[in-house]
Amino acid sequence: MASNIISPAIFAQSLRRAWLDVCRTLHYGFKDPIETAHLPHRVGLAVSGGADSMCLAYLCRQLERSGTHGSLSVTAFVVDHRAREESKREAQTVAGWLRNLGVETNILELDWSPLLGGQSKSVKDDADAKMPSAFETHARRLRFQALGIACRDRNIETLLMGHHQDDAVETTILRLSAGARGAGLAGIQAVARIPECHGIFGVSQSGSSIVLSGRQRNASVKAQLRVDNSTGPTVSLVPNEPNLNKESTRSSVGDEPLISTGGVYICRPFLGFPKKSLLDTCHRYNIPYVSDPTNFDPTLTARNTVRSLLSSGSLPRALQSPSILSLSKTSNSFIQASNQLTDRVLSAGSHILDLNLRCGSLVVEFLSSPELLDPLLSESRAKEIKSLALRRITELISSFHGKSFPLRSFEPYVSRLFDSRNNQPRHVFTLAGCMFTPLTVKPVQNAPSALADLEGSSPMHGNVWLVTRQPYMKNRAPFTRIDLAVRSSTTEPARLPMKHIQTSWTLWDDRFWLRVSISPHEEGKDKCLAPFSLFLRPFQKTDLGYACRNLDSLTESLSAPEQTLPETRSRFNEIRKILTDEAPGSIRYTIPVLGMRLPSEKSQSNEEVEHLLALPTLGAQLCGRTTSSDNPNKLDIYFSGTWWTLRWEWMYKEIDVETVRLMGGPLKSEAKVAG
Repeated sequence: MASNIISPAIFAQSLRRAWLDVCRTLHYGFKDPIETAHLPHRVGLAVSGGADSMCLAYLCRQLERSGTHGSLSVTAFVVDHRAREESKREAQTVAGWLRNLGVETNILELDWSPLLGGQSKSVKDDADAKMPSAFETHARRLRFQALGIACRDRNIETLLMGHHQDDAVETTILRLSAGARGAGLAGIQAVARIPECHGIFGVSQSGSSIVLSGRQRNASVKAQLRVDNSTGPTVSLVPNEPNLNKESTRSSVGDEPLISTGGVYICRPFLGFPKKSLLDTCHRYNIPYVSDPTNFDPTLTARNTVRSLLSSGSLPRALQSPSILSLSKTSNSFIQASNQLTDRVLSAGSHILDLNLRCGSLVVEFLSSPELLDPLLSESRAKEIKSLALRRITELISSFHGKSFPLRSFEPYVSRLFDSRNNQPRHVFTLAGCMFTPLTVKPVQNAPSALADLEGSSPMHGNVWLVTRQPYMKNRAPFTRIDLAVRSSTTEPARLPMKHIQTSWTLWDDRFWLRVSISPHEEGKDKCLAPFSLFLRPFQKTDLGYACRNLDSLTESLSAPEQTLPETRSRFNEIRKILTDEAPGSIRYTIPVLGMRLPSEKSQSNEEVEHLLALPTLGAQLCGRTTSSDNPNKLDIYFSGTWWTLRWEWMYKEIDVETVRLMGGPLKSEAKVAG
C-alpha cells in the first residue's frame, strides 16, 4: 500500500508543475521566474467532503504547516446547495472536519432566488417553490460562481480541485463515445479558467490589466485608415511624427488603453494519481471523508456506467485505463504540435499594421508564402492549422467569448486570406462575429522612400484587410443600464461630505469593461436626490447630430442656470475628427456611448429621454463642461441643482498578447492591478 500513498513532498512536486502552467497562462509571463519557482502564496480548495477533496485539503494543510515549500495560505470552501433538508448539516460536518485539520474554512450558501422568481434563496425553505428544470446545470453554474466570487474577494487566483486520473479516463471515454477526435480526446486539463463565471469582474479574465506599447510594433510608422464613399476603405503607412502633427488626436483620446487580464483559474494537481492512491492516502493518515452511494449506481448517469465498466474490467483493452491514458497523451501532443504550427502561420503569414483597441479594429496583411507550412503536410491538415490561426485572429476582435465557433466554420475562408495567388475577388464577409473588409493600399505622396524598409513595417503587398466587430442585428444591439443611487449628506454624519459613488465593473458587448463614478462639487442639499440612471449602447447615426445640437445648447435638465458652453463649435469639430481618425466609417457604430436617462420635462407621463454624455473609449465628451485637457475621461454635468463630476474608466477585453506579438503587433509594456 505504501507505494500508492501520496506524501506531502510528492504532492508539492505535482502542485508546482501545475502552478507553473497557471503562471504561464494567467500572467502571460509577467511573473518573475524566481517567484514562480515556489508554490502560490494563496490557494482556495473546493471541498465536497469526498475522499478526493479531503485528501487534497489534508496535503495542502501539511504544506501550509511545514513551510518547507514556501509560504502558503490555504482556504477551503464548502458549498451548501440548499436543495435538500440535509445539505446544511452535511456542509457543517465537512467544515468541521476541515477545521479539525487546521484548514481555514468557509461555507458558501447558494442563492436560488433568481431561479425561483424571488420567492426564496433556498429550494428547501419554500414549500411552494418548484425545483428548477435542468437542476444540475443550474447548480453547477451557481456553485462555480459562488466559488469564483469567494476567491476574488479573498485575493485568491488559484482554486484547487480534486479531480484525479480516473476522472480523466472517464471523461475521455465519454467524449470518445460522443464522436470527439483529435484535441477533443485530451481529457481533463490540469489548468483551466473557472467556468460559468463570464462577465463577473475579478473572476473571469479580469481583475488586473496590461498595456501594449502603442498600436504598431514600429512607433515611427502608423497605418492611416480612411473610409470614403467614392473610393471605399483605404489604408496607407505614413511617418508617425506627433511633434510635427499638431492635429494628432492620439493625445486627445488619452493614454494607451488597458487590456483586461487575470481572474481565477482552476488547478488540478491530482490528475497524475489514480483514485486508489487518494483512498490509500486517506486511510494512511486517517483523513475523514464521505462516500456518495449514487456515484456507484450505473443506472443513474453515463459516467457512472463507464466507471462501473472500468472497475469491473469489462471493457476491451483498447478502452481500459492504460490505453485511454496513452490516447490522451497522444492528443495532448497533437495539440502542442498544432499550436506550434499555428504560431508559425501567425508569424510568417500575417502582419498587424494597426490594432486599435479603442474601437476594436484590426488592420492586418495576410502573406502568401510557399514555405508557410511543411509541403509534406496533408492539404486537410494545412487547412486545419490555418483555420486555427484565423480563429486566434478573430478572437482579438470578436464579441463572442471562448471557442464559440467550430473550427470547420473557418475553413472556407482560409484560401481567401492566406492564398492571395488564387486571384479570387475580395469581398466583405463575416466570420466568427467579425466583419472582414478588404482595404485598398493607398500610396502616400511625398513620403520618404525608405518608409517601407523601416524595421517592423510591412511592404504591404496588397492583401490587407480590416477586421471589426460585425454589425449588430436588428433589435439585438447590447443595452446596459447602470443605476447610481445618490444620497444627500444628511444621511451621513454632518462632518462628512457626500462621498463619490462608484459602480462595479460592467462588461459591455463582451468587449469593453467599464465603470463609472460620480461626485458632487459641494456637499449635498437637504433633500434626497433622484438616482442617476446611466446607460451604455452602441453609437448610432443620429447621435452625431444630437451631439452638435447638445453642444450648442445644453438641455435644461443638464445645464446650470445662466451657464453657457464656450467654444462649442470647436468641440464638435474635435469630436468629428476623433471619429474620423479613430473610428472611421461604420466602425463608429460598434463603439459604446455613455448616456443618461431622465424623465421628460415636456411630458406628463413617466417617459424618459436620452441625454448622451460621452464616447468613453475615445475620450470624447458629448455634453456638459470639459474639466481638463489632460484627462479626457471626465466631465462636469449639472443635475438636481448640483454640479457633479462624472468619471469613467474602461479596459478592453482580455486578448492573447502572444498572438499579437507573433503577428508583429505592439508588445506588452507593463501590467497593472485594477481596483
